[in-house]
Amino acid sequence: MSHSNDPQKPIYGLVVGLALLGLVLFVVILQQTKYYLAKHPQRKKQIPSFLRQIAAVCRAGKYHQIKIHKWYLPHTIPLVGIILLFIWLAVWPLATLPYYTDNFLAEKPPLATRAGSLAMALVPFIFTLGSRVNPISLATGISHEKLQTYHQYGSRLLLFISLVHGVPMLLAPYFEGYRTGGNAAGRTALQYAWDNNAHFESGTVLIVFLVWINISTLRIFRRISYEFFVFQHIVTTIAFLANLFPHVNVTYMDAWNYLFATVALVLYSWFGRLVITIYSNKLSTSHAQLENLTEGMTRLSIKTKIRWSPGQHIYIRFPFLKPLQSHPFTITSIPSTDSEHSVIQLLARAKKGVTKILHERAQQGNTYIPCFVDGSYGGAVPLDGYRNVLLLSGGTGITCNMPLLLDLVQRMETRATICEHITLVWSIRSKKSLEWFDATFRALSRLASYDNVRVRIFLSGDKTEPATSSSITSLASTDSSSSITEKKVYEITTGRPDLEKLLNEAARHSAGTTLGLSVCGPKLFNWKVMNKVAEMELQIAAQDSCMPTTLYAHSENFAS
Repeated sequence: MSHSNDPQKPIYGLVVGLALLGLVLFVVILQQTKYYLAKHPQRKKQIPSFLRQIAAVCRAGKYHQIKIHKWYLPHTIPLVGIILLFIWLAVWPLATLPYYTDNFLAEKPPLATRAGSLAMALVPFIFTLGSRVNPISLATGISHEKLQTYHQYGSRLLLFISLVHGVPMLLAPYFEGYRTGGNAAGRTALQYAWDNNAHFESGTVLIVFLVWINISTLRIFRRISYEFFVFQHIVTTIAFLANLFPHVNVTYMDAWNYLFATVALVLYSWFGRLVITIYSNKLSTSHAQLENLTEGMTRLSIKTKIRWSPGQHIYIRFPFLKPLQSHPFTITSIPSTDSEHSVIQLLARAKKGVTKILHERAQQGNTYIPCFVDGSYGGAVPLDGYRNVLLLSGGTGITCNMPLLLDLVQRMETRATICEHITLVWSIRSKKSLEWFDATFRALSRLASYDNVRVRIFLSGDKTEPATSSSITSLASTDSSSSITEKKVYEITTGRPDLEKLLNEAARHSAGTTLGLSVCGPKLFNWKVMNKVAEMELQIAAQDSCMPTTLYAHSENFAS
């Protein structure tokens, strides 16, 4: 980041920047191909078998994840990419000589200059990957929350490269003085360099910011107060960016270009969110209707003209509760097909902060509350291009899979999908949780397509043993006024679901055809499912006849 007389040093950052842009372009091509094949499933048969095998192996790497005790590493392919990037950025500057020069005042250490150039190239990407509205999500279709892994590890990588930049800046003047007069002369030379170089002080401030930014993202700090974490994270990252300007020497205009690009991307995110919020609320305040549900849950219903896709989420800001905070909620409903207005339905479990306030309001009978809607964001690849669909839900993870079920059943009714069979698995602790969507399941069971839908409820309670007893319950039959007394609404089983067994059953049922899967639950729940799916993908690559020809899995993490 500091001044050097070697005009070739900035090429390090330029090469890394271009390489990362090339990687983004490659992902864009892959994502667009994936979305195209999802919309035109008949095209998959035209792909050569060896390419389908390679794709299955790649999906296995994408789904597989290593867990060390309670620490979940990134999925294998992203993890390999992060490791390779770390090795590249660590080895390249360290494998190049010289590290130091003979005169610190005339020329700064080449090692520090090389590392500084690399660090500056990372800054725009790290800020972009951490933004809710960003051009990478726009181009790739990958939602911002899926990019958080790269944002977090990119920040850690930036800290490492910044230390490689900063440490030689401290060692160079000290060792120059040490060679002429020992330890005392070394300390004097370092003090002189510190007093006469403003980059030392500003660089130290930046390192402190970076250390805190990385430490504060640890789960222990987020759990204390997530709202405070978000607020301080925004403040410290903006302060970090602001302090980069006086630290970077203007002699290297390419370093300033990275900063200008970062500022432009930050403004893009802020104004993008503002535009989305204005469009979502039509220059007026929306109102959320609150409904008190069992087990500390609150249902929010918002009438809107917004259109969204199944699996997407929105951010809600409550101006008279927490005006500076916005909270994410997964949309559990689907947009209306016969009206310009639709009702966004959300579920919120009362924990701390605004969710607790909302539940207390609902219990007190305060049924309406003003709010601003920001969204929608995210979403899954459409599952209507798969013959069989398996939806696995743990606890409140049903909020992600319910709209996928609603959308698929609606498409099956109108014959707008090739999907023929759907199995929804929902693991809950108590039958009381069925209240959250009982009316929805009852309404669905009136449709002819519901005959091809299997809803399996697992009552896990506090037990750890697998499911051992099973019974089929028709809640609809308890309603004497209902016209659907003959239809089964739920299959209720006592015990935890055997996820591996469920996946094997789905694979056998889909042998020779296609299977789409969505899993949403606690981290351990998702980890078990996705690692089993990775094994199945390798079996598909080996052309196992007992496996589906194509398998796609979408994963979302939720607290149970």
